[in-house]
Amino acid sequence: MSFASLLEHTLHDEIPLSQAMGIRVAGYDGARLQLSAPLAPNINHKCTAFGGSLYSLAVLCGWGLLHLKLEEAQLQKHIVIQDGDIRYLLPVD
Repeated sequence: MSFASLLEHTLHDEIPLSQAMGIRVAGYDGARLQLSAPLAPNINHKCTAFGGSLYSLAVLCGWGLLHLKLEEAQLQKHIVIQDGDIRYLLPVD
């Protein structure tokens, strides 16, 4: 099983919100991680992506990339998101 497949299972098992959001690993090339999530379970009252879902997707992408790099280096560490900030410039539909 690839690191990307293992990451998707890890996200769904350890961070249940990721499964409810429908998050999938769309790509990983050893340097860049791409996650995807369908609009339907992440929609708001304006029929665009819910800001909290966009933030969660961004945070999980950063968390996931670090997780993969630590796995590749065979290092066992705990990753904790301590702080975050996001600006929404345009709606996502």
